[in-house]
Amino acid sequence: MRCVHLSLSLVPCCMGVLLLAGCGGDGGGRQPGAGGAHKKLTFWHIQTKDPTKGVIAGAVKRFEKANPGCSVEVLAYENDAYKNKLRLAMPADSAPDVFHTWGGGALAAEARAGRVLDLGRYVTAKQREDYHAAALSFCTADGKLLALPADLSAVVFWYNREIFRTHGVAVPKTWKQLLSASAKLKSAGVTPIALGNSDSWPGAFYFIYFGMRCGGAEPFASALARKPGKGFEHESFMNSGRRIRELATSGYLSGGFNGRNYTQMRGDFFGGRAAMMLMGSWILANARKEAPEGFLAKMGCFAFPQAGGSAADQSLVVGGVNAAYAVSSRCAHPDLAVKLVLELTSVESARRWAATGRIPALRKSLVEKFLAPETKDPAAVLAGASGIQLYYDQALSPELAQLHKSTTQGLFAGTKTPAEAARLMEAKARSIAARKGK
Repeated sequence: MRCVHLSLSLVPCCMGVLLLAGCGGDGGGRQPGAGGAHKKLTFWHIQTKDPTKGVIAGAVKRFEKANPGCSVEVLAYENDAYKNKLRLAMPADSAPDVFHTWGGGALAAEARAGRVLDLGRYVTAKQREDYHAAALSFCTADGKLLALPADLSAVVFWYNREIFRTHGVAVPKTWKQLLSASAKLKSAGVTPIALGNSDSWPGAFYFIYFGMRCGGAEPFASALARKPGKGFEHESFMNSGRRIRELATSGYLSGGFNGRNYTQMRGDFFGGRAAMMLMGSWILANARKEAPEGFLAKMGCFAFPQAGGSAADQSLVVGGVNAAYAVSSRCAHPDLAVKLVLELTSVESARRWAATGRIPALRKSLVEKFLAPETKDPAAVLAGASGIQLYYDQALSPELAQLHKSTTQGLFAGTKTPAEAARLMEAKARSIAARKGK
């Protein structure tokens, strides 16, 4: 699979603060290994709950067993708390040795500030061949390998097979067909599409897909690189705004969608109150824990529908890295830290990631035999795509990413017109570029 867009940054997903997970070392109570004085690594991540918490714990345990002179102090935080803590720790002198990342623009910015270790001298070309090419590219910036990926996600439409069957609805292949299916479901008293957009990122998936189906990946790549042209006022982005306004006023979305959150959105879908939901493949892990017994068997997925009359590549998929691991440039034991990262992203870890319903970020031949049955459909969508478009808010710099999400939320709310949203994005992009002297 070729990767259409290789820009980088930090992805939204998941949620909120918790938890301290100790991991086989008290930082000094164990006896030194044969190599001399005992060494300790610090490691921060976001897997606060099983089964993914157990995947991380297992990898750390295997690392410690293979490196008896080293222990790992592990802290796990829920998503939002983690991002805030890491943001403050990186410029200070308190960053962990190894840390979770989503790749992308935020990681690249930290690397340009000299805070992230270039893994290029530690990870061989042969080792890199084990990783999914697009996933690895999302962890690369300015020619430097900044992280190794563990978990790759695809954003697809999930649907309730039972609801579709009951109401005689076929899986849509075009946007026109999806609207027709939605009208039929609405008339039967079923909410067609679940959406909880209070955090803004779920609605942003629509903006990306509408833009891609209209103009492909090039308009965003050009706007990001500040190439001559219309930038974020390109017709593709204007099309996204218009399509969002049409969808928001159609009556096909959850009532009060801009005030509902991701948890409520999942509840609507898992509870059978909504027939469809546009979401990343990580939703399967949620379904395993939260959905009623037997619901996973009702879940199907399909690629975002095609746009009629567009010459753009209609097979592109929105996706990104859900979990990758990087090393601080301040780490006192980089060789050991990289060994930990390699274990966190190893074939054995991939097997365990797959068992949770995730898509491991290794090449297909290494992981396809491990995939859980429910994961095979989104994995097939990824395999059939000509390329993966990284989430815009992951590819953009943090400042521009936040504006992208807020203007998209404004489009859904009707407080921003497509032209206003596009102008704000382009003006901010020009301002940032001017500050950087570009």
